[in-house]
Amino acid sequence: MMTSISLFKLMQGIRRINPVILAGLSLLVVILIIYLVFARQFNERQQAQLSTIARLSNPISVPTSAKSSISDTDQKRFFYEGLGYVSHLEEPLKILQSIGRDTGISLSQSSFRYRSIPATNLIAYDITFPVKGTYLAIRQFCEQFLAAVPFASLVEINLKRDSIQSPQLDAKLKFTLYLNTHAVAKSRQGD
Repeated sequence: MMTSISLFKLMQGIRRINPVILAGLSLLVVILIIYLVFARQFNERQQAQLSTIARLSNPISVPTSAKSSISDTDQKRFFYEGLGYVSHLEEPLKILQSIGRDTGISLSQSSFRYRSIPATNLIAYDITFPVKGTYLAIRQFCEQFLAAVPFASLVEINLKRDSIQSPQLDAKLKFTLYLNTHAVAKSRQGD
């Protein structure tokens, strides 16, 4: 009974309050509830972002067992053995001409240039030559040559067509063959 009397007095007090103040207080209560709900969600998102940042900023540790069992000298040896040999330079040049015939590319004159690569035991052998053929034939020629000669790279390709209707292209190709200078010494010792 005591609670019903106090509840009745509370309702009487609320009726006597100015309706504008009552609306303002109600709005304030609603805003406070919304703020508390969104503040909790914001804090949860912020904590998730902070944990993600902390996880990403930690350096990745490589387990020692996952480290390669190949030593640095073995890796260097495998690299140099995968390169071409200066003493066998005619082989990639024959492959170049053979693939040109197979793809229908006409190879005419070419220019060659040796250059040493500083701080390495490598020689770069640049081959520049013009070709004529269809786009597809030139593309196949480049793809097949690069697949057949893994120590070659296509450095430059310039395409030109006389007219838009013409299927034939004039192209200038520049390949570089990377050759090991130690292979020269090894091949000379074997001769």
